[in-house]
Amino acid sequence: TAMVRVGVILFGNGVLASDGTTSSATNLIGLTSDLAKVKAALTAAKWQRGYTNMAQAFLLADTMLQQGGRASAQSAVLVLSDGKYSFAFETEQAVNKLKAKGTMVYMAPVASRRGSWQHKLKLWASQPWQTNYQYLPGLQALNSSMGQYSGTLVAKFCPKAISPTLQAMRRDQRGYVRIREKAWPACLMGRGIRGFGWIQGGNRRCARIVRRFAPAWNGMMVIRRRWRHRGLRYCIGQDTPVTSDLWQKLVQDPGEYKCDKGQYYAPAWDFFALKPVR
Repeated sequence: TAMVRVGVILFGNGVLASDGTTSSATNLIGLTSDLAKVKAALTAAKWQRGYTNMAQAFLLADTMLQQGGRASAQSAVLVLSDGKYSFAFETEQAVNKLKAKGTMVYMAPVASRRGSWQHKLKLWASQPWQTNYQYLPGLQALNSSMGQYSGTLVAKFCPKAISPTLQAMRRDQRGYVRIREKAWPACLMGRGIRGFGWIQGGNRRCARIVRRFAPAWNGMMVIRRRWRHRGLRYCIGQDTPVTSDLWQKLVQDPGEYKCDKGQYYAPAWDFFALKPVR
């Protein structure tokens, strides 16, 4: 699955030109899956000291999504502002243009006091606004509880999102992690293999059987057969060193397992690493 791609647009730099036009918003960073670059761009951003040219931000977001968006991914725009806006009619037109293309619009105003401006932001958010609008009670509260409010936004606007930290914790607690799908690392072929036959149950059952057979093995690869045989799966254990350092890398990113000899395509098998026992 492709990683999420994020871009950042900076607005609030509004200046009215002599011809009556408003200055454009700023493309801080285009759509990218490199979240470290996104964080760096946000950290380096400065207060623009202009009026809230939110309409220009929506127009630029539309361009960004057209040029770098993926047809297979849901496009979404999250707006963080002080809640105040300029040129409501133009802003509403820009918002509606995005919505007409199927883009989700999430509103998250940061203001110490609620006001009548909220009605417009709720209208501009994708409907129902109750699930696409989140009020944040001012900068002071945000600065003191950044983690809490960030989590609130992710939980509300991205309910299917899973924290990488939580994923790693679950893998560690489970005690095994899949490192290859439909493949067998070539550098591990034929080393310390023992078959345990056809078993009922899936990965967890196979891992328990292998553990029970060789509790002193310091880490091991587990393979299960993907093809079913009368509702059963074939379980194989392999005595292959998995150090604590390697295990920590694997729970963070299962793709961290490296094999200099490449891997064999094996559509019937998945390859797993077991947590070291000591």
